[in-house]
Amino acid sequence: MTREKFNKIALLGTVVLVLAIPLVLRSATYLHILILLFLYAYLTTSWNLVGGFAGVLPLGHAAFVGIGAYTSTVLYIQYGVTPWIGMIVGGVLAALVGVIIGLPTFKMRGAYFALATIAFGEGMRVLVENIDRLGPFVLNGPRGLQIPPLETGFVNLLFISKVPYYYIILIMLSGVLALTWFISRSKLGYMLNAGGEEPEAAMALGINVARTKLIAMALSSFLTALAGAFYAQFTLYIHPKSVISLD
Repeated sequence: MTREKFNKIALLGTVVLVLAIPLVLRSATYLHILILLFLYAYLTTSWNLVGGFAGVLPLGHAAFVGIGAYTSTVLYIQYGVTPWIGMIVGGVLAALVGVIIGLPTFKMRGAYFALATIAFGEGMRVLVENIDRLGPFVLNGPRGLQIPPLETGFVNLLFISKVPYYYIILIMLSGVLALTWFISRSKLGYMLNAGGEEPEAAMALGINVARTKLIAMALSSFLTALAGAFYAQFTLYIHPKSVISLD
């Protein structure tokens, strides 16, 4: 058996296994753990677009989780907007914030960039903890926001069973893994790797390193915010320390 054939069989077996787990695993507790494992795998893969490909160390991505969680929750609770739309809105907002943050910080090197992103993430947490209202939007400060599980269903991303959450996060994880695979074999991926490994050499070859890193930051921020919106609907309660803390 060739290595390529073995890899295809292994991949097919893995797909069948993860799809079948909810059919044989009846424990809500174990399903809850698996959902969180897939969620963190999704977050790690999203972070990797910057931390891996671009060769920098961003440590403030919790802020983008918080942006996604709070945006979708506020729009859903106060305005009745479906979390699916709130998820996209939060992702776009996080991407814009990521670009704004990336413009000055990508000029820093090594530990200075990491410290700057930590400062941004912690600054966002402290800000949200001390704000009850942001214009027309109610944030409730340190008390956080609770989502009433009244109208369950796909439209509201609210389910009594954990099985739908399992398959939704599995689809999200599969999508971000496929996107990562595609980027790794694309021109963008090659430019990111070059800029991360040897930025001076990459610039000498005509690669706009700063722009490619900003693209990666925008993508990573957008995807991370989607996870924040999913987490909010999954737990039904968010507060600054649960979705924006450095932990």
